[in-house]
Amino acid sequence: MPSIDWLNLSHGSGSSREDIFISSCLSNGLFQLIQEPTRPASGKILDLLLVSNPEIIQNLNIEKSPVCSDHRAICFDMIINDYYPIPSDYRHDFLRSDFVALEANLSLVNWISFFSACKSSDEMYTHFVSYLNFLNSIFTPVFKERDYFKGLHKHIAKLKLS
Repeated sequence: MPSIDWLNLSHGSGSSREDIFISSCLSNGLFQLIQEPTRPASGKILDLLLVSNPEIIQNLNIEKSPVCSDHRAICFDMIINDYYPIPSDYRHDFLRSDFVALEANLSLVNWISFFSACKSSDEMYTHFVSYLNFLNSIFTPVFKERDYFKGLHKHIAKLKLS
C-alpha cells in the first residue's frame, strides 16, 4: 500500500483498503516505527515494523540491503529481558517444551552478529541467557505449582525447604 503516508497516518488514494489497514493497525494498538523510505526508487515507506510496544525496539536503522534488492534493510534490536515474566507461583514445565521449535530458532541465529555488541564474556552470557529465557517463555508451557504442604499441621509445614 504505497499510497499510505505513515508519518501522518493518511493516504491519497481514496481507496478503502488503506483506510481498513490503518484502522486495523490503530484498533489493535499497533505502532508503525519506520519513518524513512525503504524503497529508494519510489521514495516510499513500503516495509513496515508494526509493534504493540515501541519500547522493546532500540537502535532502529534503515540501511543498505545486504542482498540484491530494490528495498533497504530494516535493522533493530529487540529488548527481550523480562518481557514475558510468569507469576512466582508458576513454574516452567520443561518436560513439555517444544524442543523442535527451540532447536529451529537457535539454529537460525547468526551468533557472530548476536554477540557483536557485547564487550565482555559477562555481557555475552547475559545476552545469551536473556535470549534463552525469551525462547522458553514462548516454547515452554508453565504450570501452577501445587502447595504440597497446604492442610498440614503448621509445625510440619514449617519444615518445608525453601
